[in-house]
Amino acid sequence: MNLLESLKRYSVIVADSGDIEAIARLQPQDATTNPSLLYQAAQKPQYRPLVEDALTFGMRAKGDRGSKAEATMEKLAVNFGCEILKHVKGRVSTEVDANLSFDVDGSLSKARRVIALYPQVKKTDGLFNDNPQGCWDWWGYTGAGWYDTRGIRLRAIVAMVNRFKLPSPE
Repeated sequence: MNLLESLKRYSVIVADSGDIEAIARLQPQDATTNPSLLYQAAQKPQYRPLVEDALTFGMRAKGDRGSKAEATMEKLAVNFGCEILKHVKGRVSTEVDANLSFDVDGSLSKARRVIALYPQVKKTDGLFNDNPQGCWDWWGYTGAGWYDTRGIRLRAIVAMVNRFKLPSPE
């Protein structure tokens, strides 16, 4: 038994990387990535299709050059996240811009845009195929309660919608 196998017996292994081959080889439970790691990974020729797709997406985005660049980077993070999801049993954490660390509204706005991109990346073959472009089962069509509001992702979406409908406590 090597060191990694020993660690897996007693803890949850989380990869902090954009290197999809390393993640596939090491098989962590979860993964996280950030813009610095994605920058390094995006330099590798095997990830060129992910970069090109993000560039195409960004060029089609509305707004000025800054908005297009931001859309490109968000799409790149999601493209890598979807590829990483193929190799982890758990979840992928997509970190947002570190410049937003103390900007709650900016962080939430960025997170919502990134969350909205994930279902648009790749086709899933769910029971009803209601999410034909998504790389993850965002409605929660897997597991117990997939068919009603007990689906975990559907509950999360309902909670977000309800939060927007409630008046501010201020």
